[in-house]
Amino acid sequence: MGLPDVIVVGAGVLGAAVAYESARRGLRVVVLERAATPAAGATRCSMAGLTWLSATDDGVRRLSLEGLARHRTLGDELDADTGYRPVPMLLVAADAADLAPVDPLLTAGRAAGFRADRVGPDELLRLEPSLAPGAAAAGVRCEQGQVDPERLTRAWLGAATRLGARVRYGADVRAVAAGGAAVETGAGRLAGGRVVVAAGAWSRRLLAGAGVDLPAVATHAEILETSPRPPALTHFVAEASDARAELETAMADPAFAPRWTGPATDTAELLPAAVQLCVAQFGDGRIRLGQVSRAVPGFLPGPLPGGEALLRERAARYLPRLAGVPATLRARSVAISADKLPLAGPLAHAPDVFVVTAMDSPLIFAPAIAVRLAAALAGEPTPDLDPFRPDRVIAPPG
Repeated sequence: MGLPDVIVVGAGVLGAAVAYESARRGLRVVVLERAATPAAGATRCSMAGLTWLSATDDGVRRLSLEGLARHRTLGDELDADTGYRPVPMLLVAADAADLAPVDPLLTAGRAAGFRADRVGPDELLRLEPSLAPGAAAAGVRCEQGQVDPERLTRAWLGAATRLGARVRYGADVRAVAAGGAAVETGAGRLAGGRVVVAAGAWSRRLLAGAGVDLPAVATHAEILETSPRPPALTHFVAEASDARAELETAMADPAFAPRWTGPATDTAELLPAAVQLCVAQFGDGRIRLGQVSRAVPGFLPGPLPGGEALLRERAARYLPRLAGVPATLRARSVAISADKLPLAGPLAHAPDVFVVTAMDSPLIFAPAIAVRLAAALAGEPTPDLDPFRPDRVIAPPG
């Protein structure tokens, strides 16, 4: 295919979306994935909700509204099953006071065009009979949706390849070249017009070769996943808790910075783990219960033994019928930016290197942000990306 216009590093859901949108514009695209299959990283452990309530920025809300609308028709566009279903979220709280931090997000979400309602304990039980009586004092029901992240990733990549993109699995990308539009792999250097780093928790280490210290940290996220089961839930159920957000804020403390740029073998937990329940059932019947979040700078080979007990204990509190179901404990590293906003766009001092990573609940706005990144890769103005440009938080080398 000659020299590619775009090299995408990472075949997770974000890399797949950018590859498709870029190929749709006629750009020559190569996707490099170190695993043997797509969606093998954080995408593999996603809870799959098209969740807008976590958006704390008006720009992200606008992208989320656009993305949710696109998800409804994306399967037809890609000629593939993305697993989309209009499943609402039920946010539950053991104490009504736990919902107080959510109120500003509800107000902003409604103003942006989303639908949500506060509900009391009796209404919660009517809406979701699997909830334990008395477990939740209050809740919020949000209209949203759900996808199957792995199906969605394969659908985007399949459509991209039909448009001429190439996907190479087992491609061990070790660094982004200091000169910009090239990557160093185990098989040598591959050059292209532009490079898009969509490698999740690995992005910070890959960009170090280009002289960039990406201000992103990563949690080691653990979930339980069952085999297909009969319908057990009518909602995407999540616990109202600040535990995960507080951990993510604490681990981004500058005092820990040397650990995040240190060896990938540094697997000691920096802080106590956070547990925040989220339960989703897919269209094929599989159930995921998550998640345990651990502040681990390096890369663990798998989950830690204590994660399963933590998840089952929390599930027993709210959804006792699911607490004992046979399930497999899975784990992946999940990248988070220091300011919790997406990192999406070119580097100021290396404009041929783009980043798309470290996003909180990215599935809902992935279609919208990928469209804009593809436009930028094609050389078009993209002012909507300005608030998310990596240089907002990266100082130029030297």
